[in-house]
Amino acid sequence: MPVDPLVGHAPMRNIAQCTVDEILVAAIERTGMVDLRWLTGLEGLELVRRPGGRRVAVLSVTTRLGPYALEADHVVACHGGRSTVRSLSGLRLEGTTFDSNYVIVDVARGQGPWPGSWHRP
Repeated sequence: MPVDPLVGHAPMRNIAQCTVDEILVAAIERTGMVDLRWLTGLEGLELVRRPGGRRVAVLSVTTRLGPYALEADHVVACHGGRSTVRSLSGLRLEGTTFDSNYVIVDVARGQGPWPGSWHRP
């Protein structure tokens, strides 16, 4: 896509989800600051004030081994506008949408009808 002269960059960039996942998991493993749990579903979220005034989130989670409760100082809704965290918190994703039709495809550069052309092999 061409660079928008008013903004200074193309209107969008697409990075494959698997690439984003690799980068995030590597950072989590490197820092050890995040408790990453695979195959875990969020069923409930409640903010609770503990003695001394400390606020925590009490999460009701499910796994293949069964449900359990988990406390967290921070909960991040970073999995889209329809995230479970947002829904359980009563939060809406605010902003604008890109009102256009487009298709995202994976392409490989190869021998097309002219040098440097792109085609689907």
